[in-house]
Amino acid sequence: MIQASQAPIHYPFLDALIEKSRARHSLNIGVVYPLSVDALKAAIDCHSHGIAHVVVYGPEKEMHALAQSSDLSLLGLEVQNVEGSAIEVAQRAVADCAGVHPRINALMKGSLHTDELLSACLRSSAGLRTERRISHIFKFDVPGFNKPLFVADAVVNIEPGLKEKADILANAIEAMHQIGVKRPKVAIISATESVNEKIKATLDAKALCDMASQGEFGEAVVEGPMGLDLALSRRSADIKGYQSQVSGDVDLLVAPDLNAGNILFKSLVYAARAETAGVILGAKVPIVLTSRSDSAYSRLASCAMAAALVQAADIF
Repeated sequence: MIQASQAPIHYPFLDALIEKSRARHSLNIGVVYPLSVDALKAAIDCHSHGIAHVVVYGPEKEMHALAQSSDLSLLGLEVQNVEGSAIEVAQRAVADCAGVHPRINALMKGSLHTDELLSACLRSSAGLRTERRISHIFKFDVPGFNKPLFVADAVVNIEPGLKEKADILANAIEAMHQIGVKRPKVAIISATESVNEKIKATLDAKALCDMASQGEFGEAVVEGPMGLDLALSRRSADIKGYQSQVSGDVDLLVAPDLNAGNILFKSLVYAARAETAGVILGAKVPIVLTSRSDSAYSRLASCAMAAALVQAADIF
């Protein structure tokens, strides 16, 4: 069994994200069906750290019983008593995000299944869909890196085609603009930096770069196809004679598919000891997905990232 050193690590980029969100505090987040200890604690942490006004949706008696048995307190949280299935609870929370004057401007997954929450969000009658496909973005704080590293999409889209990849890229660049990365340096990653007709990811990467050169994604430097080594290492690019504005200074890695993105995510977290914030983009409100293996810090940082996106939308 591989065991990493347990020396404490600081995460300055995510710390700054959390502090900024606390300072501005304009988020109403709905936590959907928090009937596990981790989910309920994430809602409480979000409130206690001053990131948001938290509304928890679910059967009130069960939430209070869980809090009492776990030595937690719901004091300060708004409790919306919604009886019924997890999907029915999700539909109620989603309804509070829609309309002309929504009560809730971000959602967070509790202990229901991801597909239950997303199906409620993406129903045509729910009012949260936009013209873009939804996608996910992670903001990583990687020990030894001198700036944050973003990755899209490691969660939602399994085998995206070119149209879906264009939406993934557009969602990610727009979100990065909103949280202060004014001209992201983007690598469309693949197994090779050469366009190869047998490797569809390289063809898609070339097409995305052509779209970017025509201004389709706004202010960004988009290059690809690019091997991960070239994206992360200027030395590797120099050795290979690869001319790039992105190599060694990349902001965003766009994965070719869910397999690659998920492996990259787990490599950074479990081998490089990164922490991360992540949200779903492309709906009318940010959606925070949580995993049972997420740290409490990652859940808090994800709430802060949702808050930053909401606050940026209010400003702009």
